[in-house]
Amino acid sequence: MEAKKILNESGLKYFVIPGNHDIWWGRKLKQDVWGEVFGKSFQSFLVEGVKFILLNNADGARGFDFYKENGVGQMAWVEKETADCPQRVCLVFLHMPLNHPSSLHIMGEESLAVASEAARLKEIFKRNKIREIFVGHLHFSSQYELEGLETTVVGAITRERNFQSPKFLQVFMEGKERVKKEVFVGN
Repeated sequence: MEAKKILNESGLKYFVIPGNHDIWWGRKLKQDVWGEVFGKSFQSFLVEGVKFILLNNADGARGFDFYKENGVGQMAWVEKETADCPQRVCLVFLHMPLNHPSSLHIMGEESLAVASEAARLKEIFKRNKIREIFVGHLHFSSQYELEGLETTVVGAITRERNFQSPKFLQVFMEGKERVKKEVFVGN
């Protein structure tokens, strides 16, 4: 609740998705803490013709399609939501990477069923020409192209369990085609 209060008081327009620790705390407390505080755990929006798609893939146990909106599972929702992406710039934001060239901490690392969902997401994103995927989870930043998917790992904004200086990333479009990223390093 404190994070939402700070974000609200900042005056910034913001969008958020849960991380694995948000899911774990909710499970430990036996309640949907994320939903009670922030509401939706996946959504999309347009800014000047660019589609931002925010997804909840932070639950390594129950998986991606456990999360529903109006009775529709997230996988069916993302299939429909990305259908127009070959004709526009689409950026996807997830907590866990779908793949990584040097880390095993990816979506599905704990479950074959969740790994299968990750494989399906990769297929959907490639077919629908997702421009870039942005993820967190790894506590270090990196950029790579793997399996036809351009991915940026943001890193972490705190010092706790962080392998690099605290960072956050600002993403914006330069014109209608060029994605620009700025990394800000904390102390």
